[in-house]
Amino acid sequence: MIAVVTGDIANSRRIKNTDWVEQLKTILKKYAPRNRWEIFRGDSFQFEANGDTVLLICFQLKLELTLLKMDARMAIGIGEQNYKAKKVTESNGTAYIRSGEEFENLQKRKLGIQTGNDDTDKYWNMTLDLAMLSADRWTVNTAELILLALSNPMLNQKDIAAMTHRKSQSNISASLKRSGYHEIANMIQLFSQKIYSK
Repeated sequence: MIAVVTGDIANSRRIKNTDWVEQLKTILKKYAPRNRWEIFRGDSFQFEANGDTVLLICFQLKLELTLLKMDARMAIGIGEQNYKAKKVTESNGTAYIRSGEEFENLQKRKLGIQTGNDDTDKYWNMTLDLAMLSADRWTVNTAELILLALSNPMLNQKDIAAMTHRKSQSNISASLKRSGYHEIANMIQLFSQKIYSK
């Protein structure tokens, strides 16, 4: 089983930053296996990931884009890989099909999942919709904190304060609490534990 994410950059025609494609490439290189990601049709992208880490990667990618004052819509497909081509977009299997189908169903939603199990999909899509109520309000400053915390779970709040030049641990604690960080981190952890058990 693998995970495939199909996405696009939201409102790409309105982005003033002309270097955003190169910045997107840099981000994808961080989180997707070598040669297992691709940008196509100008503002769309697709990458492969392990099923138990894919949700964490999607949130990390969203945070990286928030730092650039950008956003994306992403659809996760969990399933099989029946054919692995040199290009991700030419590979196939249920993971790719489900990712593509879920992307077409997103409409105004920012993140969705299709696993092949209707009950599992309903549960996680509702959960992700609720998580997006917080995530879509993240500012650049908040995104910096959450990305650091998600990417470095061993850091304590004092460490994060020092690394981000914030005044105090209490300031970090309050910012993370307001952002919904703890709830989203717990959701990601639960996803990684449960997604293959269905």
